[in-house]
Amino acid sequence: MGSTSFELSKLLEDATQEDIHSLILKDGKDRGELKYDVSYYPVLEAAEGEELPDTSAGIVRLTLHQAKDLDASKSLSGDLNPMAKVFLGDSKKPSHATAAFKHTNSPVWESAHEFLCADKSSSVVTIKVIDDRDFLKDPVIGYMSIKLTDLLSSMGEAGRDWFPLSGCQSGRIRISAEWKPLNMAGSLHGAEQYTPPIGVVKLLLDKATDVKNVEATLGGKSDPYVRVLVNNEVKARTEVINNSLNPVWNEIVYIPVHSSRQSLLLEIMDYQNLTKDRSLGTVDLHLNDLAKPSQDPQYPFESTGPKVTSDRIRLPGNAYKGVLHYCATFIPALALNGVSFDKRDTATKMVNDTISMSSDHSAPVPLTIKSSTRSLSPPTVSTPSPANSSPASSSPAPEADNTSQEAVSKEEQKTKGVDMSVEELLAQQSGIIVFNIVAGNIAKKARLEVLLNEGYWPCFSTTKARSTRAEWDLTGEGFIKEIDFNRVWLRLNAADEGDRDDVVAEWKGDAKAFLRSTL
Repeated sequence: MGSTSFELSKLLEDATQEDIHSLILKDGKDRGELKYDVSYYPVLEAAEGEELPDTSAGIVRLTLHQAKDLDASKSLSGDLNPMAKVFLGDSKKPSHATAAFKHTNSPVWESAHEFLCADKSSSVVTIKVIDDRDFLKDPVIGYMSIKLTDLLSSMGEAGRDWFPLSGCQSGRIRISAEWKPLNMAGSLHGAEQYTPPIGVVKLLLDKATDVKNVEATLGGKSDPYVRVLVNNEVKARTEVINNSLNPVWNEIVYIPVHSSRQSLLLEIMDYQNLTKDRSLGTVDLHLNDLAKPSQDPQYPFESTGPKVTSDRIRLPGNAYKGVLHYCATFIPALALNGVSFDKRDTATKMVNDTISMSSDHSAPVPLTIKSSTRSLSPPTVSTPSPANSSPASSSPAPEADNTSQEAVSKEEQKTKGVDMSVEELLAQQSGIIVFNIVAGNIAKKARLEVLLNEGYWPCFSTTKARSTRAEWDLTGEGFIKEIDFNRVWLRLNAADEGDRDDVVAEWKGDAKAFLRSTL
């Protein structure tokens, strides 16, 4: 009929191009018009010294290397022409097929295939080895089916890329997989991945003594501040004390926590006006020193009491310089029933909805490879329901002695949790607010920051939007100290994270009125 084209470089200016009208041409003649939208989702890359973020959406590179000892009894002639087909989830159409090798029961394919995965935790990969006979329905020699999370967790260990085939007397297949996380709405910190907090850590950052001086060569002193990181994300920070090796902050910050096995990293930083801030050392704070399981189902965890301590500041290479003085206390969260966000059509859901396809060899097969049968470490998947914007949040049940997860099922939460109306929630003076930032039409590509309690440092920030039609679907949280007096501050910051602020718009409102309108 004809063709049209689109300049991909336009996506660097705005990652979402909507309502595009392009002429369809053939032999220079107008054959009609095509209307369409284009969105670009880049692969996430780890910053220097940091790990790649764990996302639900990404690109999988799957390589079918070879097979050995295939069951020749599947062929009437005892001679095999093996090829392999890859099926994703419930799809009846293969997403990839290797070439067929003639007259062998140990083919070497080395065939790679990349595909878009919208939900890593629920994805299943099925591989069927076919005897290519040019029949209407070629016989299946054997097959395997495995969860994508189990396949990815087995990579990187010698000998764990071989998998036995089922439905046959013999045969095994060697495959490998690589995960490339995508920056797609809902794939990172989305409502589906959110795990409710078990409480907050009240952290009094008092002072530091004899910190490292990184300005000595210039005749000055360090300009220290403390930032608190959880899973490599900055959750709070103090003000900067200029030109001091013995800074006194005397500031209190509140950090929501989700597991008694979490650790908080207290990092002392030297503020730089023109260049990147420099680390002056770190202190580790382990939550299991502050919290323990309780017998009260309404408060699954309880405090072990305040921890008042002075810890040496650790430098790279296990050296130490200076001491950080602080006090940490765990405050448990009330477990609530029936809290959730409304489900919306996100980019990842739309991708899932488009992957549905019928052909031969399409009969579904059960999982044949399970983590327990291969001694794989079980994937870390958050299962509790996400929390709504509220002053308190549902939280996991107490830890069992020999379990690897603190999260409990929704049914258990309903049995053990507490039912509260909106008015009862708003009667609580302090609590954790959980919010789902979905999307927005903004004048300039920017990050949306949330500030609480008159703080100058955001308790949560989205990634910088790649389009003025921003799609985030990110879940964040913060602590409200006094609902009757605190305010919620939303601001659009066009600066990249770590650069000087460039606030292009902002909104401020009373915390109670904000919650009443959004709950």
